[in-house]
Amino acid sequence: MPRRVAYDVICQVLGKKRPLDEAFNTHPHLEKLSPKARSFSRAVVTTALRNKGFIDQLIDACMDKRPKGQARDILNIMRLGVAQLYFMAVPAHAAVNESLKLTNYAKLIQYKSLINAVLRRIERERKEYPAAQIARANIPNWLFESWVNAYGEDTALKIAESHLIEAPLDITLKYDDEAAIWMKRLGAEQLDNGSLRMKAGGRIEELDGYGNGSWWVQDAAAAEPVKMLGDVKGKTVLDLCCAPGGKTMQLAARGAKVIAVDKNENRLKRVNDNLERTKLTAEVIAADLMEWQPDSEVDAILLDAPCSATGTLRRHPDGLWTKKSDDIKAMSDIQGTLWHRASNWVKPGGLIVYCTCSLQPEEGELMLKAFLKGHENFEQVGEAQRFLPCDNKDGFFIACVKRTK
Repeated sequence: MPRRVAYDVICQVLGKKRPLDEAFNTHPHLEKLSPKARSFSRAVVTTALRNKGFIDQLIDACMDKRPKGQARDILNIMRLGVAQLYFMAVPAHAAVNESLKLTNYAKLIQYKSLINAVLRRIERERKEYPAAQIARANIPNWLFESWVNAYGEDTALKIAESHLIEAPLDITLKYDDEAAIWMKRLGAEQLDNGSLRMKAGGRIEELDGYGNGSWWVQDAAAAEPVKMLGDVKGKTVLDLCCAPGGKTMQLAARGAKVIAVDKNENRLKRVNDNLERTKLTAEVIAADLMEWQPDSEVDAILLDAPCSATGTLRRHPDGLWTKKSDDIKAMSDIQGTLWHRASNWVKPGGLIVYCTCSLQPEEGELMLKAFLKGHENFEQVGEAQRFLPCDNKDGFFIACVKRTK
């Protein structure tokens, strides 16, 4: 059953471009799996997607040509099998035999011999490859070249290598002065910015302090934008594109009067659930920011703009294979429009913090430059911040501007 779920999910991600989290969490058989089986299923599909480029090279070397039509799904069976063989220490007989069983489930029984031959050859000819070679194979050429242009080849390769390792679990505390308590209870370390970090793994909901809302999961880089706003106690702050709500909770915990807006009602349910769990308060609004506007100007705005999310590929490796170069231009156009609209909603003297979880300059440095050029009544405050995955944080760009008149 866990491998069947993994197969369905990888077919949804690669065939229909569905986000991994959505495809996995909504699978009709997920609730039938034990926690251990669910964890294994998720690990198999995530490992296959994280290493898909390298895995495909191994598979292609064993076949004269790739299958077409429905037969393309045999590649997904092979990908899951190779992920187990190469990266998960699953015994070869189990990885191969369980993969062959999937041919019955997938109605691809006529390709059973081919799949068996390919997997056994890959296992038989297995050798160790340098991490840099595996990492580079896993990044589409267009994306890697964009990083080379932005950061240089050495840094681009370090970013790629960082994707081979699962991201750690970072949390933000509801009360900053409880850091020592939760470091001890969770076995966590405290980072320079105050976030706590522990090794990923296990069910987050079962960790001490989650149920009573003492903390929430939030990458250390993602915790920085709120801090750029400074003291927000008693101020009215718009949190735009707020889901899943980490920054909303940060703002509320710091005493702000938060108006949290997002157009995705399903994701807003998670925002409301998080607020209820942490016993924090915010006004949550489901609305399209291309049409909605506040009743009056506010003290500050946090715009966590929709983006290509190339900075979070360690956590969401499906993005490597569901994004394309054209998406960058499309997303940056949306960001520019949203930032322009937001510029009319903040009071003179008020701040706007713009941030994206993207590594692309078009969704960061170039966006900041374009905004300042087109809005003479704003000035930059402080230095923009750029975080990279090779620094063991999500890739993030953060900039703060102030309305001068």
